[in-house]
Amino acid sequence: MNDLSRFNWSLKRTLLNVSDPIERAKITVFFIVLLLNFPKIALSVTDHLISHSYDKLIVDAISFLISIVVIKLLLSRPDIVKILIHIALIAITSYIIRNLFFHKVGIPIMQHIFMAMTFSFYGLGRRWGILYCSIFTVTMCLALINRGGNFIVLNSQYDNHTISILIIGINFIAIAASHYYFYAVLYGTLNEKKMLNEELQLTVKSKTDFLSTMSHELRTPLNSVIGMSNVLLNDKPNKEQKESLDVLKFSAESLLSLINNILDFNKIDSGKIELESIPFDISTLIRNACAGFGAKAGEKRLNYHVQIDTQIGKQQ
Repeated sequence: MNDLSRFNWSLKRTLLNVSDPIERAKITVFFIVLLLNFPKIALSVTDHLISHSYDKLIVDAISFLISIVVIKLLLSRPDIVKILIHIALIAITSYIIRNLFFHKVGIPIMQHIFMAMTFSFYGLGRRWGILYCSIFTVTMCLALINRGGNFIVLNSQYDNHTISILIIGINFIAIAASHYYFYAVLYGTLNEKKMLNEELQLTVKSKTDFLSTMSHELRTPLNSVIGMSNVLLNDKPNKEQKESLDVLKFSAESLLSLINNILDFNKIDSGKIELESIPFDISTLIRNACAGFGAKAGEKRLNYHVQIDTQIGKQQ
């Protein structure tokens, strides 16, 4: 992250530096949830002013400052988004526990529980999601026992009914936005994976077709070379000519064998290859392979000699 990011307040600019679509979704959803905190804080301040609960304005001010700091950290350091999500979940967990045991438990609190449980999975993964969900489940059971089995009330912790309805509406927007972005990313990733698989299959098929075509095209002239070398060998050439023709024939047959192996690679891709064991004379193989290098060594006036241990015989 460059130095300019310290002064960055743009979500779009932050997302440009994040390549993983899942991480982009986490940052986007977290940013939206944090932004929605501001209208909720404004409504909470209004409710406290109406009810003359001035002491609670300190909590609103702290919530406002925390939201500003977390947004700034999120936009400046998107790489620590998981740490910020942990901080947010710990804060909302303490808020939920306090309300479950000591205050009114209305729809907004239940919404916060649902959002925290959902976002713990979306933002942190399965293990942390299970942990946070277990905490909320145990806490709710204890609160239920503590309040004699009836702790959910229709009204909320807000004294003004209109403000309570607006808070509930904002929470629904946050919940809907979370599901929308993660749904879009999930299915977008699945569609992208499907398209990549289709492209990969086309590439593999194109490669197979190309290798098959080229191998067949190369086999035709090679068969002609092998055929002509057999004709010349049957013309009773002298010793030097016979050695050269043997080298030519061996080289052509070796190249033909390599081309046939290319076709075997295609069979390997399709799972149709069958291995076989064929006996061969390793001494003859070495001499024929080295014979082609002898001509090149002679052109460069180099001494080239192949010596094979007499103990080497026919190898299976």
